[in-house]
Amino acid sequence: MGNPRVCGIVCQDGAESKGISVKAEKSLTIKQVAQLYNVSIDTLRYYEELGIVAPERDPRNGYRRYREQDFKRLNITFSLLEMNFSLAKIKEFLDNHCLTKSLELISFELNDIERKIDELERRRKKVESCLLGLVNAMHDAPLERVVIKEYPQRPCLTISSMPGNAEDIPRIVAEKAHELQIPIDAFHSMPCFQMDTSKINDDGHFDAKSVMLFNAAPALRSTTFFPAGKYASVTFSGPVQATPSIYDRLLSHIKELGLSPVGDMLEFWHIHEYISSDSSEYIHTIEQRVV
Repeated sequence: MGNPRVCGIVCQDGAESKGISVKAEKSLTIKQVAQLYNVSIDTLRYYEELGIVAPERDPRNGYRRYREQDFKRLNITFSLLEMNFSLAKIKEFLDNHCLTKSLELISFELNDIERKIDELERRRKKVESCLLGLVNAMHDAPLERVVIKEYPQRPCLTISSMPGNAEDIPRIVAEKAHELQIPIDAFHSMPCFQMDTSKINDDGHFDAKSVMLFNAAPALRSTTFFPAGKYASVTFSGPVQATPSIYDRLLSHIKELGLSPVGDMLEFWHIHEYISSDSSEYIHTIEQRVV
């Protein structure tokens, strides 16, 4: 008896008769193939519609019978899907299957991997910056310590002038992201407000003049810059109603240092409604530029 030949997933039974090897090709039904590749029957039918695979029909009952050539094409197809090729590109490759095309595909895959590595590296830096900011804010908030910081020019993304209702902010952010064709980065971008400190509104906090998004590791298409210079800064926790009293303390400290406030106060929200629904866990930093 001769040894059966196995190629990939295609099995053949071998037998010898009068010195001649007689081999019968094994075939599978569409249900068996779907189970083999862990896909649906509809997926295999769709591939057949696209011309990626063309199983023969059993003349006795019209059922599909998948054979060696079908398995070769399916193995190539699922390999290329793992490499993020479209079905159209896969069909083109199957119809023009040669060494040159294979080298092109492998080179494309390498370039795609490098692109993804670059994108992941950018995401890693953004996530690290976000996490570090949250950890620092959680450490500083209980202290409520006023400090003077020197900043370079800092970019931010202006969303809009402040709407009449603060509840409109999430919708306005979504509309701005749609306008600029950028992702809504609710966790890594910090809401920032240019505040009107001339009066306290009926809700017990300051009104905002404009809404911005800030990220310490800039990944935004910046349209505004905070001026470089010295800023008096304090980080604290609690709802927005705590801001006016904290700001009074900040102004007193600025006066004690013999400095003068310049421009509008900025309020950054480290922990906000996207991160916690408990307003007592909110953490803010207010900054006032000084000279």
